[in-house]
Amino acid sequence: MKKIVGFLSIIFVVGLFYGNTVFAEEMSYSVQAILPENQKTDVSYFDLHMTPSKEQELKLKLINYADRPSTIAVTPRDAFTNNNGMVDYSVDKPLLDKSMKHSLTDLVSEKQIVTLNPKEEKEIQFHLKMPSDSFDGEILGGFFVQEVNDKEPSKDSNESKQEQKNASGVQLSNRFSYTIGVKLSETDTIVKPEIKLGDIKAGLTNGRTAFLATLRNVQSATLKKATVEAKVYQKDQLIYTTKTEKLAMAPHSVFDYNVSLENEEIRAGEYTLKLEVTSGEEKWAFTKEFDVEQKEAEKLNEEAVDVVKQPTNYWPWVAAGMGVILVGLLGYIVYQKKHN
Repeated sequence: MKKIVGFLSIIFVVGLFYGNTVFAEEMSYSVQAILPENQKTDVSYFDLHMTPSKEQELKLKLINYADRPSTIAVTPRDAFTNNNGMVDYSVDKPLLDKSMKHSLTDLVSEKQIVTLNPKEEKEIQFHLKMPSDSFDGEILGGFFVQEVNDKEPSKDSNESKQEQKNASGVQLSNRFSYTIGVKLSETDTIVKPEIKLGDIKAGLTNGRTAFLATLRNVQSATLKKATVEAKVYQKDQLIYTTKTEKLAMAPHSVFDYNVSLENEEIRAGEYTLKLEVTSGEEKWAFTKEFDVEQKEAEKLNEEAVDVVKQPTNYWPWVAAGMGVILVGLLGYIVYQKKHN
């Protein structure tokens, strides 16, 4: 079920990165990129060759198919990696890696809200200004396009907060959206992704117990078709293992890789994670120790859903109690002998 929902989220949220006007029959509007002369490849999104300090207008054509007015929001957004291991564009100001120097939203003009009359087409443009310093690799983002109500929700509204929350995992929305991708590059130098392992902690994924290992892509390149395999040990004993294929990471992005605990309770203690990331001929291997505190484990177990509680092991307490009784009995016997 999780894979099916994830697949549907790709179709509705980021599927149009590679398409021009998809779902026109189901949707009341569409959007097209008007490609400029410095377009590098024969694709329908912006794949542009740029130079330092260059300024350019990026143009989009909006089409309203409906017999009613349509208000459409077009928002520049940075590519990030959601916690399903997919490149995503559906969140304003997502968490990005500290290694990022330039993001798309730093280089283009702000969000636009456009109202189209019935059957109207309208061209809009965003101003792009490249940084003064040259760079290798790519800057990746997109224009997130969505029909909105007459009253646009504020940044602090429940709707905005819910969109941010959902985008950290599977995307679910009752409104159709497009994403027109933007990829900016300046040189032909090949840059490969570089993966690093950040913090490891106990947590919950969709309300279920897990260990979360933060993966970082610290280069200006997209990680594609990656396989991640994680193994968790406690006292040299393998207790959990997870393997996921066909993952992707946006340039300079982070995400928490989920090592499922199979609905078992989180137990306090010391652990060791061994994790491998493989993409083509590239491979990264990590070994890292981490701790889980008792109070943290108890709190997460209380919040978890469908958690299978571990049976309490009373034998250590029984053994300790018997030991105390035995020591007391021996002491009493010795005392009696000395005083008889």
